[in-house]
Amino acid sequence: MTTSPLHVRLARPGEAAAAAGLWLSFMREHNTRHGKLVRATQRNRRAMEVHLARLTEVGQLWVLEAPEGLVGFAAVVPNLAEVDLFEASAALTDLYVEPAWRGQGWGRALLNAVTHDVASRGLDALTLRVAVGNPARAMYLAAGFEVRTETLVLTLTEQAGPAGN
Repeated sequence: MTTSPLHVRLARPGEAAAAAGLWLSFMREHNTRHGKLVRATQRNRRAMEVHLARLTEVGQLWVLEAPEGLVGFAAVVPNLAEVDLFEASAALTDLYVEPAWRGQGWGRALLNAVTHDVASRGLDALTLRVAVGNPARAMYLAAGFEVRTETLVLTLTEQAGPAGN
């Protein structure tokens, strides 16, 4: 029996910087595919590193580890506003696997780890937002996610002319 070179686990203290580097790659890829939505700056990377360190402390950051280091991550936070949800729920805010490791079930492995953990905490639902056209949408639907809301975005940097026109 062969063993996989990758495995999913909860992040350890000190891994937030590596996960934030993955987040920066995630944002750059997202902005290339779907238009600039999040500024992929080093300042934002640092803020995400602090956020991911906090999630690590409370066991809400999962990583996908390869022999060469982290190649994916998933982050979950509690849903504070239960819009259209009557259940106690959490939000999957990020799930990213480096392109070289995609198509091999690793995104699903991260999603399964998150789903099982959220259920074990007694929560009733897991929510997420996914960009239109994101290939991962099929994975989420196959895992049982349902479309319940829709997010509309007005990109303000593309608005031309003075206010009121």
